[in-house]
Amino acid sequence: MSIKQERLRQATSRATPFICAFICFIEPIIFIDTYSGSTISSWLWGKLVQEKLDDILYENQIHRIRKQRGILLPSGARRIDLYTKGEQYGYRIKNRLIEVDKETVGELLQKYDKPELLMFGTPENVVLCGNIYNAIGCPSLHPRIGWKIFIAMVNYYLEKVSNDSQIL
Repeated sequence: MSIKQERLRQATSRATPFICAFICFIEPIIFIDTYSGSTISSWLWGKLVQEKLDDILYENQIHRIRKQRGILLPSGARRIDLYTKGEQYGYRIKNRLIEVDKETVGELLQKYDKPELLMFGTPENVVLCGNIYNAIGCPSLHPRIGWKIFIAMVNYYLEKVSNDSQIL
């Protein structure tokens, strides 16, 4: 084991799990070739970040603003409730959401919705990484175990490449 690999191993053993995952995604080429390491790490890192963003979005949707007496701003409600049920919180207008017709939404989605922007790699690499992820048993995506998932995916990939097996 090289000095750089040993120092990285020591640093990651002391680091918090999220930092460990972050460090290991930055320099995956220490352990494996550049193509497979960068491809798998880009795909997996994107999935881990998206999972965390989804959690934050869900928490934001159910979060209630603390109830306070004697203030001018509304309190004790979720943000969406302040917009959709404004009359319950002292607004004169019942619904503060702006209505947009379905045709306009359809046109905007057709014009600006680009699924390739949400893909973490080329279509071939996304399929490859998805198949590798399925082959290792689809472990739950969490930053704490991101490094373990990464190593399992790389090991599976290298095993298949060395055996000249078909991954797809």
